Amino acid sequence: MRQRQTRLARMAPRPSGPKKFSELDCLSPETVNVLTSLGFHTTTPVQEATIPLFCGHKDVAVDACTGSGKTLAFVLPVVERLRRLEEPLKPHQIGAIIISPTRELAKQIHGVAEPFIASVPHLKAMLLVGGTDPAQDVAAFKAHGGHVLVGTPGRIEDILKRCPAMDLRRLEVLVLDEADRLLDMGFKAQLDAVMGRLPKQRRTGLFSATQTEAVQELARAGLRNPVRVNVAVAAVAQQQQQQGKEKGGKEGKQKGAEKKAAADEEGEEDAGAEVAQQKTPNSLSIQYVLCEPDEKIPQLVRFLALHGPHRKVIVYALTCAAVDHLALVLPRLPHMRGVRLRALHGRMKQAARERELEAFRNLPAGALLCTDLAARGLDIPDVHWIVQLDPPQDPAAFVHRVGRTARMGRAGSALVLLTPAEEPYVEFLRLRKVPLTEGAQLPPSVLTPPAATAAAAASAGSADGCSDPASEPAAGKAGKGGGKEGSKAANSSQGNHNHHNNSGAVVSTATPEVLAALRAAAERDREVMERATKAFVTYVRGYKEHHCKFIFRLQDLNIGRLATGLGLLRLPKMPDLKKPLGLDCFTPSAVDPASVPYKDKAREKQRQKALQQRQADAAARGVSSAAAAPAAKRKAAPEQPEARLPAAKRRQLQQIDEAAGLNMEYSLLKKLKRGKISQHQYEVAMGLASDSEGEEQQQQQGAEVGQKKEKEEKDGGNKATGQRAQDSDEDEDSAGPAAGSDGSEGEEEE
Repeated sequence: MRQRQTRLARMAPRPSGPKKFSELDCLSPETVNVLTSLGFHTTTPVQEATIPLFCGHKDVAVDACTGSGKTLAFVLPVVERLRRLEEPLKPHQIGAIIISPTRELAKQIHGVAEPFIASVPHLKAMLLVGGTDPAQDVAAFKAHGGHVLVGTPGRIEDILKRCPAMDLRRLEVLVLDEADRLLDMGFKAQLDAVMGRLPKQRRTGLFSATQTEAVQELARAGLRNPVRVNVAVAAVAQQQQQQGKEKGGKEGKQKGAEKKAAADEEGEEDAGAEVAQQKTPNSLSIQYVLCEPDEKIPQLVRFLALHGPHRKVIVYALTCAAVDHLALVLPRLPHMRGVRLRALHGRMKQAARERELEAFRNLPAGALLCTDLAARGLDIPDVHWIVQLDPPQDPAAFVHRVGRTARMGRAGSALVLLTPAEEPYVEFLRLRKVPLTEGAQLPPSVLTPPAATAAAAASAGSADGCSDPASEPAAGKAGKGGGKEGSKAANSSQGNHNHHNNSGAVVSTATPEVLAALRAAAERDREVMERATKAFVTYVRGYKEHHCKFIFRLQDLNIGRLATGLGLLRLPKMPDLKKPLGLDCFTPSAVDPASVPYKDKAREKQRQKALQQRQADAAARGVSSAAAAPAAKRKAAPEQPEARLPAAKRRQLQQIDEAAGLNMEYSLLKKLKRGKISQHQYEVAMGLASDSEGEEQQQQQGAEVGQKKEKEEKDGGNKATGQRAQDSDEDEDSAGPAAGSDGSEGEEEE
């Protein structure tokens, strides 16, 4: 057996700096001219390692950190391979397919690829994403054609089924961007269906920031002799520096960072790397702040009041309902009037999603409230801060969230808010090569009058780019040190903002103005109250579904503080909360939730009309108006289904029933064979006949027996008379035969 040889292509730091695009022999002058016109002159490590391989005859599996330039790393090889074709593609012949997990990312890739595709004569690109009528996409392809398809897996699979005119026989390249996310979102069936239609003689590329087992399995199934390109950030951590100083070694004196790209066949790792690696760029500073659930939104308000008017901030929430609640309630707070807010999540219609994302791109400053829909691949210019109000359910999404800033070598900062019970998440991320430093909470003094706030923000924004987190009032000198002692000192300098109530529970008094404003908004507008309640319910359910269940434990979540932080009037009843923690930290509002009106007059008019109708129906039935709503709810509620037994118990009971049925059938069959029961009784017992049929059959049999007896009696008299005559004849003839017989015997003896 031929032994496989592993090639290792190592890119050491070049003394002359990064390589220029013009130095890559695989790129044509036309492509280089487009790159120059767009302002791209030098390659990133992932581009320098991937483009020559992918332009050649190699399948690649690329693993690189976010913001490293992966899009151009596959767009340029796609264009170059189609440019080199000896025979141009016909209008309905597909030359390349690029698949991404989300519509926004597919649209972004399509926009990046368009100028390069336009440099090739008669080459066209087509965007295929959901949210539109697929019949329109089929008609557009039949009318204009398309050689490069960029889209989401579901829509591409649908169009391939609907449009037989698509000719895939000359397909050259298949690209799966964010391959791990494609598999996590459940697109494996669609990917298998698409790949099953493609020719085997093609080049395939898998691009992702995280390589999972599922991605490696897909690479083994869909790639031929793949080359893995692993671009990691090698940095000297502060811990290594301190250890080096203590030991007197040279390791602690190293400064800066090095970037390394290793490409090897079939996922072989570079064993020669001795420097610690991390999955985030060195230009990205990630801080975490410990705060209770009722302090998260006030901390966010202070942060946006400080940075929002002058910088771009992306805020990630756990659920779509939380985004809707923040988008509704934050603009009503007095200190948020200078911050322009946009919202984006997966439950919005496609047109609204595109409108909100484009509006945030064009904003010079502001905040985008979003879910993990905007966590991958989106390249939004000039994002200075990433704020994670809640950690993601999937820890792999953490890297993608913070990767929306500090892209292509630019500086950026990120902040994540954690409860004290979630502090082990920091060590968990460190083990996953994502270093975090501890920051301090923003003091209440940040929420000063608007004029003072603007002046403070202007002075803070005087620094070019994104300011160093150590220079921010949020961290002070403690943030620069990144240690817990500095954070505690910063917190103590702000004063003790917590006190104990009569029951001994810790109650936050650091943010009374924000919490009071949240509850007041819910007491005045029913829509705010309903969105806050929905945000609470979805947050609890989403928290319960965290992948890191050993860290994010629902029983450790302070439900009372969470409800207080959202401004709830009452705690909703949830089956998920059997023994909630911190109920003494929540004080219900004196306002009756049923009396809260909608701020929208049309909706309130409709609600009052429905309420009056319900009261009239209750009065007609003789039910009091107070009991009308619960009675109507009980009537409308469906019957509760019986509690289902565990699957193993159900299978056991089913086997017992089947065995008992077989024994009964065998016993009946034995009785039938022995004549103990009739055929009809057997059929009745087996369910093959009914008792009524048996009674009719018995009556019919009885009638037949009676008729038979009458006939036998009549025949019996005639038979007796004939028998007596026959006996007399036999007596007369009996002597003759007897003598004859004796004579014959005598003759025979003689």
